[in-house]
Amino acid sequence: MINNIFDYHFVTIILKGIFLCFAFMYLVYSFIVFRQVSVMKRTLETNYSSFITLLGLVNLALGIILILIFFALL
Repeated sequence: MINNIFDYHFVTIILKGIFLCFAFMYLVYSFIVFRQVSVMKRTLETNYSSFITLLGLVNLALGIILILIFFALL
């Protein structure tokens, strides 16, 4: 039984699950950051508001791309 715990396939399945879990948490984090940037933009107008919104959108897009890459590769 102990040898089966450290089997290559079992370990890879566990690692894939961990990677997907962290990628999903990053996606949730990037969505929260994007929402906070949107709220900040409505509250505080600056010259850099559109640039900061673009950075938040790029962060969200990278989170979505990361999830898609992990689903495709794993």
